[in-house]
Amino acid sequence: MLAKMFATTALATAALAGTAVSAQGTDQERVFDNEAFVFPIAGSNPGEERETYDLSLWSWYYDTSRNPDPSLPSPSCAEGTDPVERYPFQARFREIDVTPNDPFQTYERPFLHGNIPLDASWGAIYQQECNSAAILIRSSDPSRFDMSNTIVDGARLVRVLDGIRTAATAQDFTIRNVWLTIGRDDCIENDPSNAGTISDSLFEGCFNGISMRNTSTSAPTSSNVVVIDRLLMSVAAYPYLDRSGNPDSDGPVVSGDFFKSNDKAAKAIITNSIFAYDLEDGEALGAGGGGFLRYFAPGGAGIESCSNNTVLWLRDDAPPADIQNLDQCFELVSGQAARDIWNRERCEWINDHPPTITRRQRPDASQNAGEDPITCFVPSVTISSPAGGEFAFDAEVPLSATALTSDNVSVASGLTWTSSIDGELGTGGDLTVGPLTQGNHLITARYVNSIEVAYEDTVSITVAPQPVELTVDLPPNTRVIEGETVALDATLTGGDPANYRFWWAVRSNTTGNDPVVIRDFADDAAFAWDTTGYPGNNRLELRARLIGTDGPDIKARARVFVDQPDPVRSVSLDVSPRSPSAPGTLVTLTAEARNAEGIDVEYRFDLQPMDSDGDVVILRDFATDPTFQWDTSGYPGRNRITVRARRAGTEDRDVKANAMYWVRAPRN
Repeated sequence: MLAKMFATTALATAALAGTAVSAQGTDQERVFDNEAFVFPIAGSNPGEERETYDLSLWSWYYDTSRNPDPSLPSPSCAEGTDPVERYPFQARFREIDVTPNDPFQTYERPFLHGNIPLDASWGAIYQQECNSAAILIRSSDPSRFDMSNTIVDGARLVRVLDGIRTAATAQDFTIRNVWLTIGRDDCIENDPSNAGTISDSLFEGCFNGISMRNTSTSAPTSSNVVVIDRLLMSVAAYPYLDRSGNPDSDGPVVSGDFFKSNDKAAKAIITNSIFAYDLEDGEALGAGGGGFLRYFAPGGAGIESCSNNTVLWLRDDAPPADIQNLDQCFELVSGQAARDIWNRERCEWINDHPPTITRRQRPDASQNAGEDPITCFVPSVTISSPAGGEFAFDAEVPLSATALTSDNVSVASGLTWTSSIDGELGTGGDLTVGPLTQGNHLITARYVNSIEVAYEDTVSITVAPQPVELTVDLPPNTRVIEGETVALDATLTGGDPANYRFWWAVRSNTTGNDPVVIRDFADDAAFAWDTTGYPGNNRLELRARLIGTDGPDIKARARVFVDQPDPVRSVSLDVSPRSPSAPGTLVTLTAEARNAEGIDVEYRFDLQPMDSDGDVVILRDFATDPTFQWDTSGYPGRNRITVRARRAGTEDRDVKANAMYWVRAPRN
């Protein structure tokens, strides 16, 4: 499918002027038009070798056929006058004796766009000059140069024969974050069966996936292991080898397989990966290569270990019988479900990787004609509210979601909402529901498109039970005269009062701040409290306990001020001299209790610095003298003066008055 999206007409040679190759850095834009570049930049000058090459500004545009119309099988790739470059990117020189402790050499984000023929037979391509690789990792002289531990990170490869080819000196390679679109032969050719890692990459439309078939008669069976993790890879069908032996004659249109191997090949650890057969109707899975039985069949000799993998048959017909016989670490999915999985995972990979990988194209639009779109849209539903979490028992829950169609159109009218507890909640992109039933809800927003394929998103929320709460039925800061009776009662919410018993106690200065039970547990919260003997500030405590249990208790508190007869009702404050004043001034604070004829009154003077948001300072504790001399030293700025008054010798609740006073800052 993917390969057929490329035009079959000849692609004109890109008229791009290549920047001259130099030993300078990689921080400037460079374009190589049918030119090879051999790394490291310094060549035989090891003093300039680098551990990492940032190639995000470097591009290679190359042809592999001298034939001006490479879609034709004849004349061959070797016939014609067009320039070619079979190996544009070569990692070959890395001095063994100079960097023995430097274990890695990393090539980051190169862009290579080839022009491999797509409709010529594999024989016409491979047996003539079209045989090529976008990135070649091979030591020029194994006695001097070591290419082990080479890392290719973030490469973008388009329309190549082999994507990345390794030689025997490229042990322990790493290929990661690589996007390859159209590999006319192998996505990765690792025929020496080097150990290595291939991770977090997208290979699509290759004839074969990963080749590890060492045909050398002298090569021993490999003991190496290739680790494959989070790989998305699809194989596609192309004209294959004509069995008559004529390289210019097209053979059947078939695909290879995910692995090409033999009994000498390295083993593989395969995890968290997806492998797709992207064949059109009439195209066959026929090139083989021994890889399926070795790496995918139950008990395959090439499986070192594997888990959590998927094989996709993207057509609607039944997969071939061999494909249906998979090791237990692979799940087989076919038809629309397989296409939905591939489209979703492919698009998520593209959208999750940086534009230095996913947005690179040849500037000449004709060179990009027919490529698979860089940005794709998989139908999806995204819930934006709620984000999860817990909601109170009486809370409303806002629901908001958007459905995205495959045409990148946002819709909301077709969304339906359900709860795993309460069932249907409503329709639309935005609505508010609730209160919902207590418990753990799985909220689902679902959209069904025109072909009856459903997409949904879910979020989990918890609706808390209504808490059992106890409230004392008294006005805040209730104030009575000693000897009066206070009618105590309470309200219980979230529970049945008939299932509870109620207990009252009081704490005050007269009780030594210890609770004094004024009524033991009883069936009713109502109680008449005689305040005789409880002058001052009283803190009432109410407890409710389920009948037949020892707790825990539900508690509530209230405050009652019990004044002695004829308490002080109000007080005033006078300051002299008036504000502002200089530091060190003696200010006279004078208090006067009102409506207190015939009783003794005591006063306390407090101060709080306002500019520094300081703590309250007691200038003078309770005493019967209504005046106080305040020395303003050390109190620059605004100060709040408070006087408190109460009946002398009692614990009556005091009354108070305030005044603001400003003290000038001291002069230096």
